[in-house]
Amino acid sequence: MWFAILVLMIFVENAVKSMEFHAWLKTFADFGIICVYVTIMLIPALKGNEWRARKLVDKGYVWKGTVEASTPTQAMKMQQDS
Repeated sequence: MWFAILVLMIFVENAVKSMEFHAWLKTFADFGIICVYVTIMLIPALKGNEWRARKLVDKGYVWKGTVEASTPTQAMKMQQDS
């Protein structure tokens, strides 16, 4: 979904660039576009682990706890060893 919003924002950005606005309105529109782009990029970074955990629970995995690992395979091996 966030990718669709990103594509939509590219179209909006191109539309804004092609229109004639007052300087302050164009600056405000550019600021808004930048804020949306930053938000789009931050959402997967902040919510990615939560989405992955929910998807695994939906597949039938049971949450046992949290471990620090560099890869998902390493995390599963750590859980199996404990």
